Amino acid sequence: MSAALFVLVSLSLLGVCGLGLVLFQTRRQLSDLRQQFDRQGKQINSGVYAMGRRILELEGRIASLREASEEASGSEEDHAYTRARQLLDDGLDEDVVAQSTGLSLAEVKLMKMVHHRPQTEGVGQ
Repeated sequence: MSAALFVLVSLSLLGVCGLGLVLFQTRRQLSDLRQQFDRQGKQINSGVYAMGRRILELEGRIASLREASEEASGSEEDHAYTRARQLLDDGLDEDVVAQSTGLSLAEVKLMKMVHHRPQTEGVGQ
């Protein structure tokens, strides 16, 4: 019976050692995975931070371009009205002025009415 007890104790110790080895390997794998997770987390955070900076930079550029576009749009309209006035002063027909400046015929007619009043109107006032 002592031999059977010896074998049983030996097998039990061997099993405990095996479980200890499995536990050690599992802890090591868990540690490796945790380190890998931390590295990947830092890379992601770094990428997100860089992307955020880039987005802010692009938003600034968009705002600048929007302002420049609005200024250019306003100056193009001003140029069309100035050109239309010059053409009307030169005596060109309203239809021709509208076609060459891109303004509507109604706009050109209104400009002509406002800017080309008969000279007698302003004399008596």
